Amino acid sequence: MVFLEVAEAGSITAAAERLATSKSQVSKQLSRLEALLGAQLLFRSTRKLTLTEAGHAYLGYCRRLRALLRESAAAVRGLSGDAHGTVRLTVPQMFAGAFGAELLLAFHQQYPRISVALDVSVAERDLEEEGFDLAIRSSRELPPQLVARQLFLTRDWVVAAPALLAERGAPAEPADLARLPCVVHSRYHGGARWRFERDGR
Repeated sequence: MVFLEVAEAGSITAAAERLATSKSQVSKQLSRLEALLGAQLLFRSTRKLTLTEAGHAYLGYCRRLRALLRESAAAVRGLSGDAHGTVRLTVPQMFAGAFGAELLLAFHQQYPRISVALDVSVAERDLEEEGFDLAIRSSRELPPQLVARQLFLTRDWVVAAPALLAERGAPAEPADLARLPCVVHSRYHGGARWRFERDGR
């Protein structure tokens, strides 16, 4: 992963040497990643690179994801003397866009004989029935037969267009949302509750 290499190496030059590529290519990939995420990950100067707050957060996610991929490779390797075969992975579209390409490239470079069959979907999957080895999902609860590891926490945001608030007024408490039209994520269909927190409650 280009960002991970830059963050751990401390410079674009050192990262380019590790990745056996050019400094300009590393810079381009970093710029594309920041554009995709909509956030600046690094402060660049002629003397050094410094991680932004967003960069520190993203680095933590990347390290946990790298560990997960290594763990999956170790599991496959345990089936034989050499790591080879296919790992079937299902991930949400947003995750695939933000992390997928870099993670898969890094994984392939380390384990060239393992193929990754990637399913990009937010649909609920029966991992055993459909033959998936790994799934990355955002969930509060898991089926009891699955083994899970928390990669990171996500938060949902309730946002509104200024024109709507000007017309209907801003909600003062969660119950006020019932009088406003809402566009909701598919996982909230079927009467799922919206949970709000304030001061840890």
